[in-house]
Amino acid sequence: MNKFVKGAIVAGAAIAIPAAVNAAIFSSAKALGNSIGGEGRFWPWREGDLFYTKKGDREPVIVLLHGLYPGASAFEWRNNFDDLSKHFTVYALDWLGFGLSDKPKIHYTSDIVIEALLDFLREVVGKPAIVLASGQSAPIASEAARIGGETAISSLVFVNPISSSAIAGEADPGIQVTPSAFHHTPLVSTSVYNAMTTRSLIRKQLEEAFYNHSLVTDELVEHYFSASHQYGSQYSALCLLAGELDSDIAASLPQLKQQIHFIWGREASKSPLSRAKEIVSDSTNAELTVIDNTSDMPHIEKADEFDRLIVQWLSK
Repeated sequence: MNKFVKGAIVAGAAIAIPAAVNAAIFSSAKALGNSIGGEGRFWPWREGDLFYTKKGDREPVIVLLHGLYPGASAFEWRNNFDDLSKHFTVYALDWLGFGLSDKPKIHYTSDIVIEALLDFLREVVGKPAIVLASGQSAPIASEAARIGGETAISSLVFVNPISSSAIAGEADPGIQVTPSAFHHTPLVSTSVYNAMTTRSLIRKQLEEAFYNHSLVTDELVEHYFSASHQYGSQYSALCLLAGELDSDIAASLPQLKQQIHFIWGREASKSPLSRAKEIVSDSTNAELTVIDNTSDMPHIEKADEFDRLIVQWLSK
């Protein structure tokens, strides 16, 4: 066997083995369903169908936006959806590239998701809505509120606003994540993504996000593992980790006329409470509530307290 043939065999194996491993990981993920109930529907948008679920028939209208991270979806609002729907009409949306929404192989940017949100509010909701956005969705909702004005978004609730740089900082510093990586080196980028979304790393990230670590069960880890390995999930996540979905909340906040309520976990890790006062001071029409014994997910850890805050605030 000559050197050329040997080299070809080695090169073929170098491609085939990682490809087989990646395929096995994605195929092992369980299929997702509507995890929070309500009336689930798909809304056709220009870049792909967006999944949302709706429940309740009282005014005002609330739109729940989950944070942006691998495996994210409206599942994040599972502890709030039913309770809030007793008082309001509630929509919970899966962002493009996440949950049950389509996951096209496109270059995901903050402009794309902002446009999708504004189109959804106009074409599906059809009236001014109160937007509840957690994590990195908060800066995106803030910019959407600036662009769309009060005819699109009447008021806002931000839960621990963060930027994707906080998420990207968790990656191996030796790994270069670029927004076009999946186009030019799909095998390598998918392998990198799979290395960053193992069950053990997902558990570690969840434990950092929750003050009460007992909430991080095997079932919860398995859900996020499956959700982060639906076919096409890597496309939005790689753009996210490259910072392409960042939006500057400090730039849009001073321009907003809507009322804003910030809710913060006292022990927040990705966006510490010390940052809350800095952000809130950028707006003259904002107020801050801190929930004790919670970290990055106060709406999950203290759902009853969170829901009461929302009902009381909107009752004003």
